[in-house]
Amino acid sequence: MSEFSMSMFRNRDDMYAAMRDEIERLQRERDYAVRWANKSVDAVKEHDDAIICRMKAALEKCQKALAAMIDPSCIAQSTVLNAFAMATDAEAAARAALEADQCAS
Repeated sequence: MSEFSMSMFRNRDDMYAAMRDEIERLQRERDYAVRWANKSVDAVKEHDDAIICRMKAALEKCQKALAAMIDPSCIAQSTVLNAFAMATDAEAAARAALEADQCAS
């Protein structure tokens, strides 16, 4: 009911009661919409947090792989194949994190 006129009601009290009922209904609808929106925002935040966590892990792998290739102390402790394997693993982790983000979009 969106419009009220006196001809629809027996008296003014009935009209005011109907208006109060309509206001309460609209408030319930608004509250439902707000709850739904908050749940959606929470879901997006959880997804973003998971992607950020994956990207941080991939970044750490990239940093370790880079260190194995350029840091003299790391170079002495690793082989070229080991450093290449670390870099490949880091790239795969980064790609997986980005793909997970794009799949959700």
